[in-house]
Amino acid sequence: MSEEIKSTNAAVAAEADQTKQKRYMRRLILLIVSLVVVVIGLNVVAAKVFWEHGNFTDYFNSKAFEGLIISLLIPLLLSLIEKIFKIGDKIEADQDQRKRDQMEAQRRVDNERRQRQTDTIKKTNEMWSELYGLSTEVAYFKAGQGKVSIRDLRKKIECLTNKAEEMLNLWYLNFPRVALEVQEQALPGLNLFLLSALTVADVVEDELEQEAEIKSMQNYLLVIQDGIRFGLHYPLIQIFHFAMDNNTFELKKSLNGLRGWGGLFKNLLSDQRPNLPTDKTTVIANQKRDAYLADYQKKCAEPKAALMELAKKLTATDLADKKNQSLLSAESDDAIEAYFKAERLTETSKTEYANALANCPPSLLGLSRKRIFSNEQIKRFTTELYFQTDLIRMQSVV
Repeated sequence: MSEEIKSTNAAVAAEADQTKQKRYMRRLILLIVSLVVVVIGLNVVAAKVFWEHGNFTDYFNSKAFEGLIISLLIPLLLSLIEKIFKIGDKIEADQDQRKRDQMEAQRRVDNERRQRQTDTIKKTNEMWSELYGLSTEVAYFKAGQGKVSIRDLRKKIECLTNKAEEMLNLWYLNFPRVALEVQEQALPGLNLFLLSALTVADVVEDELEQEAEIKSMQNYLLVIQDGIRFGLHYPLIQIFHFAMDNNTFELKKSLNGLRGWGGLFKNLLSDQRPNLPTDKTTVIANQKRDAYLADYQKKCAEPKAALMELAKKLTATDLADKKNQSLLSAESDDAIEAYFKAERLTETSKTEYANALANCPPSLLGLSRKRIFSNEQIKRFTTELYFQTDLIRMQSVV
């Protein structure tokens, strides 16, 4: 079968070469005929002039006749030389080779970019798989069973934050046109999952917790894990595949879906105070925190949204479009200045919050980092994510 294909290809190439040669000969004959006609015509005109002046025989001895004959011989000679050395073929072959080289270079660039994108998707999946594995171990952990302690599981989950940062950098390197929005929508969900797993791990490790409460918290973590898989992981990987294949229609659909889940994750985290143990100083600190958050939202929400929107436009604009790049860059500079100006107006409330935290015992602040969410917060996440994933299941069967 391969020999037949080679034979067919050779025949096609030979036929193309013959066609090319015939086309070249037609052009050459047309050029020679045209030159002969022109020179004959000029000779007729010159001879007529000499005839009218009674010196017709002198024309053939004149410089004009010699010049016209030379003007005919030079292109004929050049055509002959070109035919002998196939200069035209060489020029055309060089042009074809340059085109092939350019196409090959572009193909290599495209293949290398696609390979980097494929590797990025693979590493993203590997990170999620590792996180799911650790979260599942926490959810089914029972003291005295298994080879890994709950403290070691917590350490591994903590270390995943570094991998998450590396993953974000890869998104920006290999999917620059969608990375900014993907990060904005995906990061809240990733944080919610990581911190929920750490919180449940701390509950499991706490010897003062009731066994029934520990079991309930472990079950909550499984529900949260399902919600993250449905709402974040699956659409995230789809987005990268559609971006890699330049499938604009499906890419827009998937981004719209991710925006919905991203809004949910942001909402779930929006009013979540740090889980500070109850104390007079921590109560005041939380009050000052609420005051600063309200102040910041009032003064900075609008300029921050404008800045993020411009950043998305700038990222999505073709680098070759210098005019729009320049305009958007200038607008971004103005937006950045507007944001920092608004942020400076919150300095008073921010300082009051900082001073209130300074009065809190450091030991209490450390405990808040150990158990990031309260049990009630975990229950709230569970209820909302259970509802959203159940909606997807019901809608998928219709």
